[in-house]
Amino acid sequence: MKSILGATLFLLLFTHCKKDAVADTVSPGVTILSPADGTHIAAGQDITVTASVVDDKEIEEVHFHVTNKLTSEELVHEHYHPGGKSYDFSGHLTVQSGITYHIEVEAEDKAGNAAEDEIEIIGD
Repeated sequence: MKSILGATLFLLLFTHCKKDAVADTVSPGVTILSPADGTHIAAGQDITVTASVVDDKEIEEVHFHVTNKLTSEELVHEHYHPGGKSYDFSGHLTVQSGITYHIEVEAEDKAGNAAEDEIEIIGD
């Protein structure tokens, strides 16, 4: 009887214990590939903003923000939920004359680690 009780206690104590999971402390990598920071673009031109996002585990969410630098008005705010370890992002914008655009691509992984890259372009 003692051996059955001992074996049962052993199984309860050691089979339900999980190994501590390694915490994910690594932020995603975000790089805006185009256009280049400081680029002057003709008014009326449609541009494509491209970025590369990578993570060692899994990308939870990618945000694409475009604001008017002078007025701080938010012109574009889009969310994507790519999943996976990498994501090639493309966002679109029609440029207007006289506006400096602040463009930001931000990524967050499943653990809540975040990173961003940002550029400014000028509408001529």
